Amino acid sequence: MRIYKFGISGSMMGHDEGILKKAYMAGEEIAKSGNILMYGACVGYPLEAVRGAISQKGSVVGISPALNREEHIHDFAYTPGDKEIIIYSGLGKHARDVVFIRSTDAVIFIGGAEGSLLEFCVAYGNNKVIGILLGSGGIADQLEAITDAFYHKPGVNPVIVKSSDPYELVMLVASELKKQDEQQTY
Repeated sequence: MRIYKFGISGSMMGHDEGILKKAYMAGEEIAKSGNILMYGACVGYPLEAVRGAISQKGSVVGISPALNREEHIHDFAYTPGDKEIIIYSGLGKHARDVVFIRSTDAVIFIGGAEGSLLEFCVAYGNNKVIGILLGSGGIADQLEAITDAFYHKPGVNPVIVKSSDPYELVMLVASELKKQDEQQTY
């Protein structure tokens, strides 16, 4: 069985208790399925997904915008990341987003603002499997309308799945990844 890298993108300022719970559940499901959770080494909904993955002894990798641990904690006000692997990119937030998304097999969007929109555009343009947690607010609830406005270029055809249930969403994303693997010729 192949291990997939699931990115979690979302609101750093996420405080809605219901959405925090769903983010946690998504992280749990990613870990239970034996996959790796990746995130921007930030706070909010992505960090809650990390907590869910760690609760299930899952593997987590964060891509920090900071140059080192001190800058990560003091300049960006992010958590130390003592229970996951943190890669210090030194690229700042927006350049880090490109490295983060391109390192994943799929990305799940939970809420989000301009950083998540940038991550969505990178995921979309790189034909990632994209999962959208419906009802989570922010950019996630606007992505369908945004993609309707895109000029669809040849060769750019990401798979987008949606659900308001985090467990179902993780399973849908995993199913799409497996389909892609089965279609590839080696």
